[in-house]
Amino acid sequence: MILVTGATGFIGRVLVKDLLASGHRVRVACRKSDPEYAECPDIELCNVGSIGPDTDWRPALHDIDIVIHLAGVAHVLEQSDHADEDFTNVNALGTKKLVEDVAGNPGITRFIFISSIGVIAEQSPVPINERSPCNPSSAYGRSKLAAERYIESILADSVTDWVIIRPTLVYGKDNPGNMSRLIKFVDSNIPLPIGAISGSRSFVYVKNLTRFILVCLSNKQASRNTFVISDNEPLTVVELVQLIASSRGKKVQVFHVPVPLLRILAKLGDAVKGVFGKGIGIDTYSMDKLTGSLVVDSSHAKEVLSWLPPYTTQEAIRESFRDIGE
Repeated sequence: MILVTGATGFIGRVLVKDLLASGHRVRVACRKSDPEYAECPDIELCNVGSIGPDTDWRPALHDIDIVIHLAGVAHVLEQSDHADEDFTNVNALGTKKLVEDVAGNPGITRFIFISSIGVIAEQSPVPINERSPCNPSSAYGRSKLAAERYIESILADSVTDWVIIRPTLVYGKDNPGNMSRLIKFVDSNIPLPIGAISGSRSFVYVKNLTRFILVCLSNKQASRNTFVISDNEPLTVVELVQLIASSRGKKVQVFHVPVPLLRILAKLGDAVKGVFGKGIGIDTYSMDKLTGSLVVDSSHAKEVLSWLPPYTTQEAIRESFRDIGE
């Protein structure tokens, strides 16, 4: 049986469906009962409460063979005054406690941790891979890197092996964050001032990621290995917006505004949000994501596990965005 944490999240719901379709028995660790899972006879629910350094995972780990750890605090708290503490308690120390409980259970053969490309960098002028030095620039990235190190240390001599997966920005139908914001801009039919943004970024379609996780369940070559994962084709923001627009049967017009001016507007957005508590659709955090380059080289996963993304970027964007909001 496979234990999935974070199963009620964007990636988790897709992963659980893929696991069930592949014939696996699934137990979902959750903080409260989920109606969708409660009605599914093929899923066991186990309430573990809030995730942190004191969580007791042992009841959830009973009769488990593999753990897939997705649960954690995401980027939405980056602007918080307590961001480092919040991320550390859940992502780092919460993972540490889970791994300690896993290490005490000899029946568990593999621990799969979904980390983040943010443990390496948020932006990079050169392509990055598993050998790239880790230099996280955010509280989120630092907490994920700390979790990775706990996993490697605690399971170093354990019968349980581990796999660490570092996906780049994940997208798909109903995904939160900057992708949903781009959809709103595309649907507004307002010309977009993004023509001067030239940086390329790698993305990963959620179903490409979950299929890779399935490959890692039993492949011996994945044991005690770290992988960065992305779709095959990096995109500029203009290319991304054009693909989204095409998937929705729309045309989008772009015009050139110098990037330094866009950054000034983003700082204005920060100030407005700070005063009124509501943004204007642009802020520094989002602008950094849009303007910076971050190309990921996933060749290690392809060479070691013979893995290829089952969906091309064009197919994935078409499937992700053609029905949203319609």
